Amino acid sequence: MYFGLSFSRVGADFRPLLMPIFMNAAEKYFDDQISKAEQDFLHYMAHFQISESVSLFSTPIASCGIGVSLQPPTSLLEFIPLAVLANGCQTAFTNLRLCCPIALAPKVKGRLTIMANLVIERIIQLYRAEAVSFSSREKESFTKLCSTVISEFLPFVNTCLSNLFPSATLAASLGIPVRESVEIYSLDVNKICQRLKQHVPTEEDVICEKTEEKSSPEMVTENGDNSHEEDQVELHSNDENNDAEKPVETELNQEKEKGKDNLYSN
Repeated sequence: MYFGLSFSRVGADFRPLLMPIFMNAAEKYFDDQISKAEQDFLHYMAHFQISESVSLFSTPIASCGIGVSLQPPTSLLEFIPLAVLANGCQTAFTNLRLCCPIALAPKVKGRLTIMANLVIERIIQLYRAEAVSFSSREKESFTKLCSTVISEFLPFVNTCLSNLFPSATLAASLGIPVRESVEIYSLDVNKICQRLKQHVPTEEDVICEKTEEKSSPEMVTENGDNSHEEDQVELHSNDENNDAEKPVETELNQEKEKGKDNLYSN
């Protein structure tokens, strides 16, 4: 580039001819890195059993660092294929950062969209093959796998892309608003994960389950109130019998006292 700048003084600036060479080389190297990460992902998925997933953290761990973290989420460690794929993507992003032309943003996004669709398709295949024999614990693990892809893995990819292709730089180079520049490099998570969302409970489903759990003890108490009512009826009947016997006892006591008085008078 410095040599081309020197030639520009005599009208022989050849720098624009070099840009496609660097772009093609960077794109090919990035594509090779992502392809290797996909192969590792498919290899681990071929031997992956949903029952092997282990919950490592009872509660989500908040990041202590300042700013946005570019490290893969720790929750991916619960599913080894996703962790391997995230490490491969991070390696590809690190190498691309050494020479990252802004013009590569649409191509990088397209390649990562293909990768994301591959991940979704492989997870759907796993569900179709083993859903019949899922236990309750395996169903929860599969739901968590889908939720991790939607809320952890793909947002992590978008975060890395936002650092490789800053939206402000794209907007200034293309002369478009910042909101439109975000669509150039970021993955459409909602569209990509449309098939996985049916396996992830929504907030409404969670609220309905909580209300059902709260209402079920009330039903038990309502059913148990009949026995209490019967006990109360028995207690009332016993009290009435006791009240009915009390006047008889009092009359006998009065007669005894009268007899005593008669004896004393005699």
